[in-house]
Amino acid sequence: MQVQLWDIVEKSKHTRVWIASSRPIDDKIGSDLIMWYQDTDYSHVLIIINDMVFQASHGYANAVPMSHFLKENKIINRIEIQKDKCDFKYLFLTLGTKYGFTQLWKIALKYILVTRFKIIRRFKYKDNGTKNVICSEYVGNFLRLDWVNDLTDPEDIITYLESIKANHQK
Repeated sequence: MQVQLWDIVEKSKHTRVWIASSRPIDDKIGSDLIMWYQDTDYSHVLIIINDMVFQASHGYANAVPMSHFLKENKIINRIEIQKDKCDFKYLFLTLGTKYGFTQLWKIALKYILVTRFKIIRRFKYKDNGTKNVICSEYVGNFLRLDWVNDLTDPEDIITYLESIKANHQK
């Protein structure tokens, strides 16, 4: 029987998982625009497993040590996730997948036409079938969220997780 890395990570009693939001330490135009659009203090969503950061950024889905990530970024908040809610196989098999830059343009277009200027009432979304990912899509698929698509942004993920956390605390 062949043991896969994702099985080891998932079954380890030492594995802890968080979904976090972040922003660059230094101003970056893309990040600043996302924070403005979302009206948040973060522009990125990522997965932390123990001391490793898994994310879709810098052109592809990747994993870096937390110490490396924190040289250029600041964690805004963390939400701990139960391991049984996570798809570790997806996480590892998706590493190296190209970043979905065109998806960011679609999100911006949706914001401009629908939310900001209310030019159109509905934004018709059609999945173009690409395998490219953006950060929020990567995290959403890792969490097995069936409502995640190419237009899901970091705020959608964090808002959803915070609402679940608040409901569990009641």
